[in-house]
Amino acid sequence: METERLFLRPWQLSDTERLFKLAADPHVGPPCGWNPHQDSGESRYILQNILINDYTWAVVRRDDNLVIGNISLMPLHVSRLAENETESEIGYWLGYPYWNHGYMSEACARVIRYGFQEKHLKAILACHYEFNPASGKVMEKCGMRVIRTQPSEIDPFRKGGMDVVHRITFDEWNTVKNTSD
Repeated sequence: METERLFLRPWQLSDTERLFKLAADPHVGPPCGWNPHQDSGESRYILQNILINDYTWAVVRRDDNLVIGNISLMPLHVSRLAENETESEIGYWLGYPYWNHGYMSEACARVIRYGFQEKHLKAILACHYEFNPASGKVMEKCGMRVIRTQPSEIDPFRKGGMDVVHRITFDEWNTVKNTSD
């Protein structure tokens, strides 16, 4: 998949060192609920067991071919939010040096388009921790709206708190898409 500044491609084991460099940064993992990677062996394990699949992509800048983040469109069997086969959940993270440049909004919009046009989904959901409003801003820029808050799963970085759940339906997306064309 491509956008103006990015392309989204499957992760590869050859991305191990780049993943480690991005995921070792303490700014990146904790807002998403995971510990910074401690060594490249951990990053390789994450690639092999979590990121290399048919619903997760490396976010790559087109101008220099540099991996800058990750985005997934998780199907029902992986999602914490989807309730049936016509729904999926978007999840993403971006390397700290690339925050606030619009990269993730661009990638997220492209994955939403893929979900509706190619996967024929009826709704796409996403959530962020209440203490990470920047992630929610990405969702809002892509047309997603808050539908509920729910207690967060406990992770090493918080004892409770709330998740803010967003959703966009195909009809909402199609209406916005058709008015902007």
